[in-house]
Amino acid sequence: MKLKINIKNKSKIINIFFIVILATGITLLVINNKDEFYKYKIVLQGINYFYISIILVLTISASIFRSWRWYYLLIPIKSDISWRNVLRVTINALAANYSTPGKLGIPAKAVLLKQSDNVDVGKSLPSILGELFVEHSSEISLALICVLIGGHLQKLFRVVKNIFTSSTLIQNILIMISIVMILIVISIIFKKKFKSLNFFNKLSEAIRLTGKRADCIGYSYLITTINLIISYFSNWLLFAALGYPEIPYTFIVFAGTITNIVGLMSPLPGGLGVRELTTFGLYNLYFGLGGIAFLAMLIMRVITYLALFLLFLMERLLAHRLPKMGWGESGI
Repeated sequence: MKLKINIKNKSKIINIFFIVILATGITLLVINNKDEFYKYKIVLQGINYFYISIILVLTISASIFRSWRWYYLLIPIKSDISWRNVLRVTINALAANYSTPGKLGIPAKAVLLKQSDNVDVGKSLPSILGELFVEHSSEISLALICVLIGGHLQKLFRVVKNIFTSSTLIQNILIMISIVMILIVISIIFKKKFKSLNFFNKLSEAIRLTGKRADCIGYSYLITTINLIISYFSNWLLFAALGYPEIPYTFIVFAGTITNIVGLMSPLPGGLGVRELTTFGLYNLYFGLGGIAFLAMLIMRVITYLALFLLFLMERLLAHRLPKMGWGESGI
């Protein structure tokens, strides 16, 4: 009980620390850019809403692509897995990520899938971790290509150096390694005394089965690459909607990748604030458009929430309208 209370208190302290830092950063940002508020007002008044509607459709599609990718990574452990339930779990997990502190959407996926398709957490966990690996390895690969094409190599070295010399990142990596080592030691020492051995057996079996399905892994990479290209196109289109179509697509991919890496370190919902401030810094440094980029990030966040809400309504509507096709059956 004391351990749980201590962990909970530490989590609160970390969240409060991030909120104070972000509030301070945003306040300084507002003070230093107050003379440009009229400019931002003009930009918002001239926004291209046709582009915004396209971005909304593409953002809805991105969530569907995510569920499709995870579906292929789940096939090796359950060939008759329901894509409908995978979509439903993905929607709920994204909602958890965007609305609650920490990365609760990640473990929530395993729990919700167990409720809907009776897939053990130990079996679904490799697919979730594999999904994260596919997402970020594809993103980094695409960013490197864009860096080479767009000539952002020196910028990449400078920013990546700052990221990997960050004490916060090093600390997080050490904590993750420590947790993995502790789990391995527990599984070896207590495998005869605890039922946790069953969990690790299922985990290793799921990894083995997934490794045999190169086709499913290949499909997940293909889907992820297409989804990333479309998502970054949405970001470029947003800048065009605000009147800045001259920002290179290659830089948008580069900056977006850096922002996502930094955002992973934030315990706040969806990397709230951290992503916005990082985006401001990058665009202000290279284009002098930090305020516009910050504004674009806020608009994209609103569009993302709206897209997720609309996707939830569409899924519920299909469940209500098409019960005979099996769409309405679910354990969630």
